[in-house]
Amino acid sequence: MENNHDLVKAEMNHLLQSSNQADSLRAIQAIGSKGEQALPILRETIKNSQDLSLKTIAVVVLGEIGEAAAVAVPDLIQELSRSNEELKMAASLSLVRIGKGSIPYLKEILLTDKHEEALFWASWALAMIDAHEISKETISILIQRRDHTNNPIEKLASEEALAKVIGKSIE
Repeated sequence: MENNHDLVKAEMNHLLQSSNQADSLRAIQAIGSKGEQALPILRETIKNSQDLSLKTIAVVVLGEIGEAAAVAVPDLIQELSRSNEELKMAASLSLVRIGKGSIPYLKEILLTDKHEEALFWASWALAMIDAHEISKETISILIQRRDHTNNPIEKLASEEALAKVIGKSIE
């Protein structure tokens, strides 16, 4: 196990040092291919690293692992309330890739969190995982963001989530 820990750490360090996008993608895939064996170092990195790039890489790799990374959902949920926009988006996307195991945590954040951006990204992730799980309040969060943001990514994300909700209501 320690050997895998060292391999994952080495791949993450390689990612940070590489300016080559293809090398970075290969390193992410290599870490992700370790699956559940990579979870302890990825979770440790998210919880303890002060390096934003390293933390973001760990978040992205959890999404690449998918459903097997469900144990890390609480760590990703915490990142939705952080100040860095890139990290919030990466955490949201990883929650979507992990899938249905994220739903109870997303619903909880929608009931308890007061951070507007955390509520938005949790709403987006929930809509993308299963639009049937969306409440009227969650739809309101998405509409509010769509209508009042100057961020083009947030605008598109809210429109994407709302389209998913509309599509599910037609089924």
